[in-house]
Amino acid sequence: MDNLTSLRWLAREVVPEAAAAVASVPAPLLASAHRHTPAVQQYLAWWIDHPDPTGHFAAKMRWLRWLPTSLLVRILFALGYDGLIFMDGDTVVGHIFYQRRGAEIHGFSVFVARELEGRAYGVVMAFDYVAFAVGEPGVKKARMGGGKNRVNRRLQLLLRKHEMRLGWHVDEDGWVTFS
Repeated sequence: MDNLTSLRWLAREVVPEAAAAVASVPAPLLASAHRHTPAVQQYLAWWIDHPDPTGHFAAKMRWLRWLPTSLLVRILFALGYDGLIFMDGDTVVGHIFYQRRGAEIHGFSVFVARELEGRAYGVVMAFDYVAFAVGEPGVKKARMGGGKNRVNRRLQLLLRKHEMRLGWHVDEDGWVTFS
């Protein structure tokens, strides 16, 4: 699949007032499926080499940092790490990285290009991530980040308004459990 255009259904349903963002956010690409694309390769390499030093990812990957980036990318995919990458042409305008652990998907990194901040791109991207997770075979729940920050609370509130209709449960700690 070239891109994941079918994921946009959730953003359309949950945030209809963000129609302009829904229409303008590029459809995501699955990082593992596009890992040989030069722009995706460079982007993944940069984020692997520049993790948030206070984050769990940096701590977990510290022992692998001495490996060549090309090998490290393959190891990360083998460990269940992947991501949705949003590109405008050859330019990455955002991402959501996650790790799959059995029947759970843990989102842990979100980025929106500075020039697109404040346009609801991050909201649309977050709901593309949840729509992706619910469509993955064997996935029972996904986490929209562990932080209790303002953005996560807003996303949870938006999704919680629709949980009965969707048949999902949204926890305070960011977990979305699918029926």
